[in-house]
Amino acid sequence: MPISDWSAATLCTDADILGYESTWLDWTNDTARWRAKAKAEIEIRLRHAMRDRELETDADDVLDLIANPEIFVRPACFFALALCAQNNTVQKDDTWAFKSAHYEKQADEAMGLSMEMIEFDQDESGTIDDSEKYQVGTGVTFTRGGGIFPPASEESV
Repeated sequence: MPISDWSAATLCTDADILGYESTWLDWTNDTARWRAKAKAEIEIRLRHAMRDRELETDADDVLDLIANPEIFVRPACFFALALCAQNNTVQKDDTWAFKSAHYEKQADEAMGLSMEMIEFDQDESGTIDDSEKYQVGTGVTFTRGGGIFPPASEESV
């Protein structure tokens, strides 16, 4: 039994985006297009991060096992803004290019935070217990530790 219906979820609205960029409605006359593209970008990233979990479940769509899709409102807003600004870019150093780069950075940061907050129904019970909260990895993790290369010999120093 799915926790949510990812395909029917609306990650952000124009009102959400207006909270970050008050001129949003002046940028385009097709806001639904950019919000849909933002959702598609988030879906790609989620499927990549959850590819191992998808193989472990019987769910028709692994994204339906996310109990709290509302955590993706911020990244969806920023992705929509970045994609729309990129579409409006005329020259590589115009205002739209700057806005696109700025909002893409914001989207990446917001996506990372949201990924750490996912509640995922791993056992497909229909409820989220404490062991199923905040358990989705965000991809590559860097740690401090020993060197990758063998130590240089004294002769090469």
